[in-house]
Amino acid sequence: LSKNMVIWSDNGQFRRTNPFQSTTGEAFPGTRYILDLSDSAAVLYEKFTDIAGNWAETAIDDFGKQYLITGDAENKYHPDDPMTRGDFVVLLDNYFHWDAPVDAVDLTIFSDYAELGSSLSAMEKGFYKGYMMGYFIGYDDGTLRPNSPTLYKEFNLVMGKVLNQPDFSWRDAALKIQQETGYTSPGLTDENASMTKAEVVYFLHSLPQE
Repeated sequence: LSKNMVIWSDNGQFRRTNPFQSTTGEAFPGTRYILDLSDSAAVLYEKFTDIAGNWAETAIDDFGKQYLITGDAENKYHPDDPMTRGDFVVLLDNYFHWDAPVDAVDLTIFSDYAELGSSLSAMEKGFYKGYMMGYFIGYDDGTLRPNSPTLYKEFNLVMGKVLNQPDFSWRDAALKIQQETGYTSPGLTDENASMTKAEVVYFLHSLPQE
């Protein structure tokens, strides 16, 4: 089992199977790591320290409780910062629970692949799934730009595909948000502006739950 786990980790088989299976009794000889899912081992969510009073506070706090989003080392979420393309794809993957397609794709064809981090990072897996399903595409210059902000017009394209709504418009969602919270999105007047993390979280949080 440990040998198979190493192979799975090294060659990217996380895209096809999951070798981590529940087991009972004592750990087998040679075990190095054990994942303890008991209550005593659980890491409890603590409310982000910088969201109090934010217009999207409730939505952000709820997503934090569900571990769909995480804060920084100081437990801050920075809700008014731009939502990067990398963080966006990770959030979508966490929220929609995307299944990895059977066919593989080599993301190293993109010149900025290294910016995704380690090859088994959540961001790499999110981009892999999103790319294979056609939700995310690279730029004409051969880059993915995971650290670039998500523009409103890009949000429209992605969510139109994810929700299967070709005529999806952030403007419609923004007007509804404005009615509900009083927050006025810059995207109402400038589709080339950057979306904030709070906007993305609030929008996803408002979607009907299946």
